[in-house]
Amino acid sequence: MSNNVKLVPRCTDDQILKLFDRLAVELEFSNFNFYLYGSEIRIDGPSRKKLRDEIANKSGFSIRYGDSNRRPDEPAQNQNLFSLTFERGQRVQGGLQSSLHTDSITFNQGHLIHPETAIKINEIIETELGASLTSSFTGIDDTRLGELSRNHQQFLDGMRRQLSAVGEELTKARIEGERELRERKGELDRAAKEEKAKLFAEYEARVSAIKAEKAKLEEREKQLDDRNNTHARRDLQKNLQEHLAAYKTKFQLTEDTRKLRQPVIRTVIAIESVCILLLAIIFLLPPQGPDFWDKAFFWLKSFGVTFVATGTAVWFLRWLTQWSARHADAEFQLRQLELDISRASWVVETTFEWKASQDSTIPVQLLDAISRNLFISGESRHEAADSPADHLASALLGDASRVKLKSGDHEIELDRAAIKRAKRPHERE
Repeated sequence: MSNNVKLVPRCTDDQILKLFDRLAVELEFSNFNFYLYGSEIRIDGPSRKKLRDEIANKSGFSIRYGDSNRRPDEPAQNQNLFSLTFERGQRVQGGLQSSLHTDSITFNQGHLIHPETAIKINEIIETELGASLTSSFTGIDDTRLGELSRNHQQFLDGMRRQLSAVGEELTKARIEGERELRERKGELDRAAKEEKAKLFAEYEARVSAIKAEKAKLEEREKQLDDRNNTHARRDLQKNLQEHLAAYKTKFQLTEDTRKLRQPVIRTVIAIESVCILLLAIIFLLPPQGPDFWDKAFFWLKSFGVTFVATGTAVWFLRWLTQWSARHADAEFQLRQLELDISRASWVVETTFEWKASQDSTIPVQLLDAISRNLFISGESRHEAADSPADHLASALLGDASRVKLKSGDHEIELDRAAIKRAKRPHERE
């Protein structure tokens, strides 16, 4: 049996686990066993995967021992297994010695593998754990190394105390600086408040002066506006009077309004022409026989056409009369508007003169008296231009309409004439 020991730099748990995982993938190592400091429980790959992953993630130095094995390169010649063992510390002939900077990897049954396999194993170890330690480094005495470590720790403690003292001094300086800053800030705040109060007083004084000046300017502007409004009002009245005078000189309807009458006139002329033509045809072709019904139908046609022609002519005359009456009313309202404008201007002038002289508004009673019926036009009533059918219905029904009112044992009957007589007093009011 041949056992070889390979010293490697001290490595973490994560490096050890990665080493054995790579051996399993590339060289078919199996049967992994790991032991931790302070525990005798074996940690294998499949059954303790969660604990194994937790150890690997911490990257500490908890693993104290680990091993794995594989079949020999020529299993027919030998049934033993080649194994690889990891140990914390330095393996020497006398046993395992503790070390601060080295770990040991032991090749057991090295004669069972080919040189190519050994080269591959060493390559994986050097890749994952670092190159092998040289003799000059491994020859350092651990006592000397411990002394160097203690000196280094003492140096670090001294530096820590100095940094702590410097930190305390910096803290005191910061506290003192903050106190001085607060005091300076308080002084600046008081000075700013005093300056603000002074500026606000100056601002109030200037605002009061500006308001007084503004009031004077507004009063002056009001006087100028009143004067300008008076001139503008009088100019407006003058322009309105000129326009109304132009309308009075030649008061007539516009061309578009006059054109609206043409369809009605043409329609009436057409109806009258048709009626005259029908009457001529009827009288030129009288009934030849003594038959009563022929004569009755002849006179009925004559009466109907005559009624249509007469009714149309009467309606047309009433329509022309109503048109003329509206034209006259419009001219009268135009003249009334001219008088109302002059009167309204006089009322406005009187109101302003009263306010200027009495320093108060004109009394409401006086204002109502001098402005009564101002711009109120008397509405003239014209009969509607009813059609001939309306006149015929009125003639036939006329007095036939009656109204009966019954209250208890009393009954009142009113005809159209009585209703009209009852309405007349209310219309006069």
